Formats: sequence, C-alpha cells, structure tokens
Amino acid sequence: MPARTVVFTQLRKWDGEQQRLMTSGEYIQMSGRAGRRGKDDKGIAIMMVAEDVDEAAVRNMCQ
Repeated sequence: MPARTVVFTQLRKWDGEQQRLMTSGEYIQMSGRAGRRGKDDKGIAIMMVAEDVDEAAVRNMCQ
C-alpha cells in the first residue's frame, strides 16, 4: 500500500530466529512505498536511528 511518507522507527527486524539490521534490499523495498504512484512527484522516507547502530551500516543500507 503506497503512502506519501514512510517512517522507520527502528532498523532491526525479526527474521524468524533473531533481531538483525535490515538489509539494503529490504530497506529499499520498504522505502519505495513512499510516494503515491500517479499522485506524488516524490516520496519521503524518514529513518530514526538508535545510538547503538553503527553509522557505516546505516549508510550502506541506504545505497
């Protein structure tokens, strides 16, 4: 379901066995829901990052 804005309140997800950081592909897939096709020129993805999350890992996730 598309939305104009997508907010990530955390970057960890349960994979059935443990909590882990989302992969780049998972982030891109979910953030790609921002922006309603045919209605919005662009979408907005907001990422709330906990202090204990490695900055380099977050940068890699967004590429």
